[in-house]
Amino acid sequence: MMKKLRDWLTVGVFVLLIGGFAVVNLFYDAGTVSTSERRKLAEFPQFTWQTVKTAKFMNGLEDYLSDHFIGRDDFRRLKANFLFNVLQQKDNHEIYVVDGSASEYSASLPEKSLQQAGEKFGILRDKYLTGCNLYYSVIPDKNYFLAEANGYPAYDYDKFMQLLREHMDGYTEIDLFSALTVEDYYRTDLHWDQSRLQAAVNALCGGLGAATPDLSAMTATRLDPFWGVYYGQSALSLAPDTLTYLTSPVLEGCTYEVLNDKTMAFEEKPIYNEAHFTGIDPYSVFLEGPVSLGKIINPNATSDRRLIIFRDSFGSAIAPLMAAAGEYAEIVLVDLRYIYAELLPQFVEISEGDDVLLLYNTQILGNSTLFNIK
Repeated sequence: MMKKLRDWLTVGVFVLLIGGFAVVNLFYDAGTVSTSERRKLAEFPQFTWQTVKTAKFMNGLEDYLSDHFIGRDDFRRLKANFLFNVLQQKDNHEIYVVDGSASEYSASLPEKSLQQAGEKFGILRDKYLTGCNLYYSVIPDKNYFLAEANGYPAYDYDKFMQLLREHMDGYTEIDLFSALTVEDYYRTDLHWDQSRLQAAVNALCGGLGAATPDLSAMTATRLDPFWGVYYGQSALSLAPDTLTYLTSPVLEGCTYEVLNDKTMAFEEKPIYNEAHFTGIDPYSVFLEGPVSLGKIINPNATSDRRLIIFRDSFGSAIAPLMAAAGEYAEIVLVDLRYIYAELLPQFVEISEGDDVLLLYNTQILGNSTLFNIK
C-alpha cells in the first residue's frame, strides 16, 4: 500500500512540475531577442493548412518553444558546465576554453573561399581602385594562438596566407600575425581589445607610411561587464571582460558620418556610442557597429591624405586609432557585406593617390561569398 502511494506521489509531483512549467510558460514573455546569444528568438509559426501539411508549423513550434522556455539560459548554462566540468568534454558547439579565453575552432582550410576572395579583390582593384596605393592585411583569429598548441583542430595558417597571396597582385601585404598575441583579444569574444592594439596600429600605420598614435597618451574609458559572443554561445560561466575605448583631443576634433541605408544620405554619429553597450551587440560602441559606409573626417589633419579601409567588424576598433594620429584628413570605412561594390562611386570619392587598405580577419576571408563584388 505504501509503495503504491509513493509511486502515485512520484507521478503526481512529476506531472505537477511539467504542468507547472507549461502553465508558467503560457504567461512568460521571453522577448524577441536573446541578449546572451546575440540573435533573434524564433517567432510563433503561422498556422495554415500549408504549414501544417509540410510540417513547417510543427518544426517552427518546436523552435519557438525551445527559445521561449522559462529559465532557458540557466538550463543551457547548467548543461554546458556539466559537460565541461563533470564529463570533461573539450568543447561545446565547437567552442573551447583555454586559460579562461574562449574560441571557436575550425579545422577545414577554406581554399575555395580564399581563391574567390582573391578574385573579388582583383575585380575591386581593376574597376574601382585605379591609381591608388593598395595594401592588405589579415587579422588572425584566436585559433592561431590557441588551437593547435592545446590539441584542438586547426588549419595551416602559413598555407592560408600562401593561398591568399597567390591572388593579391597589385596589393602590398602588411603583416599583423607577428604584431598580435592572444592577450590582445577579449577572452569572451572573437574581437580584439582596442586598448591593446599599439603593436597592431604601429604595423598598419608603418606599412602605410603614416603617422602612428601613442595609445598610452590617450584617455581610456572602461565599460563593465562586457560579455562577448562566446559567452552566450558556449553557455559557460566565463569571467567577463572590460570593454575599453580610447580617445584624444585629435579624435575629439573629428566627426563621424554614417550612410543611412534608408535615406541614402550621410548622418553624423558619435565615434563611440555607449548606448550600444547595453544592447544586443555591445561591440557596436565602436563606430556604430555593422554599417555599410562610414567616414571619419579630421578638419585639422596635418595633411590631405585619405585612407579607404575595406573592412569587417574588427576595423571598427582600430580605425579611430589610425585617425587619432592626426595625419589623415579622411578615413572612409567600407563594409562590402552590406553594400554592393558597384554602388561605391555614388557615395565614395576614390581618387588617384589615395591609400586603400583591405583589412579582414581570417574567419571572414573563409566565407568570401559575403563580399558583394562582381
